[in-house]
Amino acid sequence: MTPPSEFLGRVWTPHTQGPETWVDEDAVAKLPSDALPPGPHDGGPVRMLSLGAMTTYRARSADVADPGLAGAPCTFHLRELASLPLWFGMGDAVGKQLWRVSGRKLGSVDEIPPALPARIERDHPGFVSAPGL
Repeated sequence: MTPPSEFLGRVWTPHTQGPETWVDEDAVAKLPSDALPPGPHDGGPVRMLSLGAMTTYRARSADVADPGLAGAPCTFHLRELASLPLWFGMGDAVGKQLWRVSGRKLGSVDEIPPALPARIERDHPGFVSAPGL
């Protein structure tokens, strides 16, 4: 029987200082490995994975305050501490992985850098053309 997932998340109060506004989001989760999207972890035993993530979103204060924008252009910075995935090939080794990623919100799929659409289509067929993306 697959154990249940657990999730605790919090979005903190936005902060504004001069021309910048930012908001932090924290999340802690435990989930069974079979709850993940299909990928390299398939076929192994179901095991509980844990993760802790801290994300900061930054935007121009003027964009956040603009009622004419459906969403403010922003950047994000994510740090995550998570269980070792099976595709690391480390068996039952005890440990965690620590990683970070930074990026920016795109206004449309047309803004995806030219080198990425073929890779995205290969790894996630139909994702870029999905309605509402």
